[in-house]
Amino acid sequence: MKPAQEDAPPGTKPITNGWDAKASKPITVGYAPLAPRPDWLPKSGPGQRNVAPLCWSLSIEQWIFFVRACVATDAWKKLAEVKGEYEITMYDVNDHFVKPWTQGTGCSIALLMNTAEQWPVEGMFSHAWAGSVVETYNCLQNMVNHSGVPSAARFFFCTFSMYQPQDGAEGGLSISEQIALEPFAKIIESKPTHGMFVLHTTISEVYDRLWVAHEADVGIDAKLPMRGLFDMYRWTVQKFESAATVKTCDGKCGVEKDRAYIERLIMQRGGFGRLDDVIATFRTKMLAELTDFFKLTGDPDTTLLAGFTNPNVVVDNRTFDWKEERMEMQSPVYYYCHEVVWNFQAEWRKELAKVGALLGMVGDMESGPLGASSFPLGHARVIEECH
Repeated sequence: MKPAQEDAPPGTKPITNGWDAKASKPITVGYAPLAPRPDWLPKSGPGQRNVAPLCWSLSIEQWIFFVRACVATDAWKKLAEVKGEYEITMYDVNDHFVKPWTQGTGCSIALLMNTAEQWPVEGMFSHAWAGSVVETYNCLQNMVNHSGVPSAARFFFCTFSMYQPQDGAEGGLSISEQIALEPFAKIIESKPTHGMFVLHTTISEVYDRLWVAHEADVGIDAKLPMRGLFDMYRWTVQKFESAATVKTCDGKCGVEKDRAYIERLIMQRGGFGRLDDVIATFRTKMLAELTDFFKLTGDPDTTLLAGFTNPNVVVDNRTFDWKEERMEMQSPVYYYCHEVVWNFQAEWRKELAKVGALLGMVGDMESGPLGASSFPLGHARVIEECH
């Protein structure tokens, strides 16, 4: 890998992975074509400065819709080719989609997708920017499919809820100005209906980030309902149990000014030793929730029809939200077909169509899970066999 260059080839943007400490630059591992801005995304809005932080929200279905729009671009395909689909992070999404699509508007993705009216936050996602976007996407769908949270519920997700470009646009705010408004503290104080969900992905320890550890600490202290989210096809109980113990004093923070701010808050609340104990207890709770989820899904399915499982993806033979049906028919000759179906396809297709219609998008959008591991039976299909 080589240090990032000042200029990318025309029509491209650098794909970065990690930081070159000696050169004080991100490390460039390739280049992706510029992602064209979607026609359905408004070019102006109310302005971050003019909307209360408690209304910097977007619905879960809007979150899914936006990420699906990213996935449909050649830029995403190049990111997946260079880094691997599960290694695409929120840093990548911010650099290749959020910043270029919002620059000059003074509005976050959340505000651009809700220009007519901004609604109060009903819940919060706590996440590490270095986590997998594919797994995060699946986490949010799992939450709707299995945790009883409506897809229309409105959440704060900092990458999409805060204005990211730092370009001084009219109506916009810098990151430091937005942090000074204390959106996180205000959300906690508001006691949102759905509480806080902590997003766990397999490529990054979520509590390695000081912000996430601090958010968990404050949320627990405020007795906010808090749950963990996991991509069911990537996690196992054993994988979560084997994760190293978190030492929060070694936690990472992208901006040194933020580190000083968070460390001051942590020390006011009793120091890093106390925070380590809080996180250890919370991790135990998350492990119990993950274990209960796998119990809820039942024992591994050993009745799959031979030859129709995906040979490249095996997670304890569990099919979770997928089913494979065999139907016998006779018209005009006897035949049968196998149909692979995702249980929630119709519901998500309907919800994303609704989001698209409100934004004036033409055409359908894919709505299923993301990532190769999410298709234990192979992609949805119908195979006919005549006899």
